[in-house]
Amino acid sequence: MKPAARGLPALVLSLSLVLAGCATPLGQPLGRPLAQVTAELGAPTARYSLPGGGVRLQYSQQPEGRHVYNLDFDAAGHLLRREDAMQPRAFEAIEPGRWRRADLEQAFGPPAMSWRVARSGEPVWSWRYQEAGFWRWLHVSLDPQTGTVRDWSTADEELPDSATP
Repeated sequence: MKPAARGLPALVLSLSLVLAGCATPLGQPLGRPLAQVTAELGAPTARYSLPGGGVRLQYSQQPEGRHVYNLDFDAAGHLLRREDAMQPRAFEAIEPGRWRRADLEQAFGPPAMSWRVARSGEPVWSWRYQEAGFWRWLHVSLDPQTGTVRDWSTADEELPDSATP
């Protein structure tokens, strides 16, 4: 896929959510049936099983966007919880030594970018988010053998200066 086309799904989702007004993931009323939510929002970018027979629908704007919306439904298919997972308070739940790749994906969706540390070869998964008007990165380093989280950190995203030709 061409680099410019790669961001098209996130752009389309972002624009459709803005144009839909109240039909946004965070605008869904608690208790709403899963079928109504998907009828308004469309297919999620990911779907995960939750304990007790529930399901999480995830609407991710990654890799170019800054939001990942998680909508949790009970076993009967009613909306229990809705959140934008890309918030610093949500990162505090990451448990080094315990969380694995699957836990990261269920919490934050697939990463916007994955890369390896040059000297150690340690894999790092990265997600974009916005905090207080600044564009930032969440970086999570993984143990290359076990796939468990070693550590996580945040950093500012370096953006090109639009004033420079």
